[in-house]
Amino acid sequence: MFIVEKDGSLSYFKPIESSKNELGEELIRVFKTAEKWSPGMQNEKLTTTRYLAVLSIKADTISKNLITPGIDAISITKY
Repeated sequence: MFIVEKDGSLSYFKPIESSKNELGEELIRVFKTAEKWSPGMQNEKLTTTRYLAVLSIKADTISKNLITPGIDAISITKY
């Protein structure tokens, strides 16, 4: 989960659930380097908006207990 502020900056990064802590940390790192987003609007006024990013991982290679993940899809939902 993260928030798009009124100025378009991203804040409040919080992994909801992750089987691997490193995956959630990497997703947060990528979002922190993102350009500004378009802020939310309500009644013609800028507003902060919460989003949920769902990352779906698929295993590309499994070799000697080493799994190399590939990103299958990222779904971002405003709520």
